Order: sequence, then structure tokens, then C-alpha cells
Amino acid sequence: FFLPSVAFYNFPYTFGFLLSQALFAQFQSDGPAFLHHYEAFLKESGRATCEQAVRSTLGWEIDQPDFWERAIQSCAGSIQEFADAAASSVA
Repeated sequence: FFLPSVAFYNFPYTFGFLLSQALFAQFQSDGPAFLHHYEAFLKESGRATCEQAVRSTLGWEIDQPDFWERAIQSCAGSIQEFADAAASSVA
């Protein structure tokens, strides 16, 4: 969901989506061992800023561009899959 003419509306959706992609990619990498970090993140997110919660529980620096570049990259496979499906449905 993205409305290019209304940037303030897009930010929370885009932020949440990319953060969730990064969390899921880490779970796929670490497996069940990641769940205790995720649960700690959820608990901390109710009392800290997002930057603080992520840093203290996951060790990620979400105020750095490389974090967001990795999060976007984690979507690359899904984007390619969609592009391939769209191309094959047109052909």
C-alpha cells in the first residue's frame, strides 16, 4: 500500500513492512533461537522508542541506511517472483 502523493500516510506502513521483513529474514537465518530476541523486542517496543527497542534487543541500528538497504534487499526475491508472474501472464 503506497500513495505517492501523501508521504506522511505511507511512512508508518513502509517502516513497519520493512522492519517486519528484516525480522523475518533474521528468523529464517537463525531459526527458533531468534524467538527470544523477537519476544524481547515486542516487550521493549511498548516502553522505548523504536530505535532504542531495536538496538537493545536485536543490536541493529535502524538509523543507519545500511539497515534499510538490507531490509529492502530481503524483498528482492518476492519482487522478482511478482515480476516474473506478471510477465508470464501478459505473454
